[in-house]
Amino acid sequence: MEILNTVSEKMGKMKTSLKQFNLAMRIHQKTISQDKSVLLIVGVVLIMGIYLAYSITITGPATVLISLTTVIIAALFLLNGDLAVFLLVAYIPFHQVLVAYLPGSLLTGWKDLLIVFFVAFWILRKLYTKKSIMKSPLDWLIISFLVILVINLVRAPNLMAGLVGMKWYANFVPLYFVTANISVTKRKIRSLMLILLVAGAINGLYGLGLIFGPEDMFRLAERYSGATQIGSTYAAHWMSGTVWTCLLIIGVCLLGSPISRGYKLVISLCLIILFTATIFSLIRIAWVSLLFGFGFLAFLKRKRLLLYPLIAAIAVFTLFPPYVTHRATSLFDPLADISIRNKLFNQIPQGLKLIAMNPFGYGLGSITSINYSHLIGTSAVSIVAGLEQGFLEVGTETGLPGLFVYLAILLYAIFMGIRIHRKVTDAFLKAITAAIVSICFMVFVGEMLVPYLKTTEALYWSLLGLLVAIERSVQHKTLDQNQGGGG
Repeated sequence: MEILNTVSEKMGKMKTSLKQFNLAMRIHQKTISQDKSVLLIVGVVLIMGIYLAYSITITGPATVLISLTTVIIAALFLLNGDLAVFLLVAYIPFHQVLVAYLPGSLLTGWKDLLIVFFVAFWILRKLYTKKSIMKSPLDWLIISFLVILVINLVRAPNLMAGLVGMKWYANFVPLYFVTANISVTKRKIRSLMLILLVAGAINGLYGLGLIFGPEDMFRLAERYSGATQIGSTYAAHWMSGTVWTCLLIIGVCLLGSPISRGYKLVISLCLIILFTATIFSLIRIAWVSLLFGFGFLAFLKRKRLLLYPLIAAIAVFTLFPPYVTHRATSLFDPLADISIRNKLFNQIPQGLKLIAMNPFGYGLGSITSINYSHLIGTSAVSIVAGLEQGFLEVGTETGLPGLFVYLAILLYAIFMGIRIHRKVTDAFLKAITAAIVSICFMVFVGEMLVPYLKTTEALYWSLLGLLVAIERSVQHKTLDQNQGGGG
């Protein structure tokens, strides 16, 4: 009996030793993985530092400023990837300010290099952790569209035009995969939305300065100087009006959610600035899409939010100058507008005819590369002049296969958003999902008239990824729908 007790005791000690050994091995492997990540971070920062030093010693102050900003955002990405990605998204509307001060400069492409850095480092990090990046059936539709883009890159009129076309459609698509993989909490979501709103309000102030401020301080780049002038106001169509409308929807939904009074005060101030800038931009597609966004919120049974567009309409017709109300009333008689008549009776029939003549498309850049003629010169082509309709551009360049997949992405995003919105029970999450799915609907409607997604793509793809992240977190019960953080 004593022998059995002794053997049992020794077996127990052996099991304990094995458990300790396995635990030590796991800690050792984790340490090695962390060491590799640290080495990778050090290497990247070293490379960026060398580039910054080169910029300071060789080039001018503009390059130094851009390089310094790049290093700061890149370093932040290494420390807090989620925050850095949304800061990049918040910066995108400001990029046209850089274009205005450095027209035709290759420095205006720095954001594209930063996105490449973000995505490349994110992929390396995923490879280290061996985690899948596929989180939703929508991923396969997006990957299919990217494959179609690559095929049509080969079929492009020339390489430069094709690369421009690829940039036009796929520049910010990787942000979807990045944000779809983040771990979300209500506190984090609130913070990210607040970053977008505050940055949007600052951008709106610049837009108002562009209209009413001194020209030597608030510049228009040469390629935008042809903007329509009504009275003393520029209808500068490159302004971020469509982004402002999306942020207005987010802000209004947040006001109706359970958050603290301090946050509601900040959001209210941002909404006033964004609304004023949107109206003075005179961009009618922004106004129309905003109305559709509120209509969709009513469809999601958030009808009390319809009070906001009612207040906005009263403000437009009572507080704003006559030329604003005149442009607003022109929406009720669209055929009286030359640009709308040209789109309906000239551009759209031309686009449909081109697709019918070549159902498999003319290759990337065959229309959109003309928008980058200031950078690629004679490589820019346009098989039809002035085709400014989102779906027709996609169909003409990528053919019916690309158009069908593109439509499937936008429609699936809407239906997925409705499903997620109905699934969540938390009031704060319902407000956020309602805002995102309404923005998806606004983009779909806007694409029928202009290349709407192009003007909102960084915001669109990041919010779409966030929607997937919310659904995943709710399904896995890692996002407690009853926890604090909304307020």
